Amino acid sequence: MSYVYVNTSERRLLADNLRLSLAVFTKKYSLREPNGQWHLRFVNGSCIFLQNNKCTVHQVKPTQCRTWPFWNEVMESKAEYTRQVLDFCPGSNVKQPIVSASDIKQQIIDTDAAFFEV
Repeated sequence: MSYVYVNTSERRLLADNLRLSLAVFTKKYSLREPNGQWHLRFVNGSCIFLQNNKCTVHQVKPTQCRTWPFWNEVMESKAEYTRQVLDFCPGSNVKQPIVSASDIKQQIIDTDAAFFEV
């Protein structure tokens, strides 16, 4: 099962984008894990904001979405990157654009930081 985790700041940004209060957005579009983390609801295996293979909240998408595929678990090895990215996403197996190692490292830091804010 897939999850898109969202912290309070991200839920607030999404709520503002949809012109909803944080409370209404949270109730309508997210679920809380026993550990206190929130994630977006999924419908038929896809994020509730994915319509016709396009993100309807792209301009305010959560950090987890913004930084994919540069997550620690994906970057563990070439085999893992191939399995989770190249074999999964047809648009990822291209020569351009090349992302620098420092940009990848920053995206991993951003992703990890977002998970520590509940």
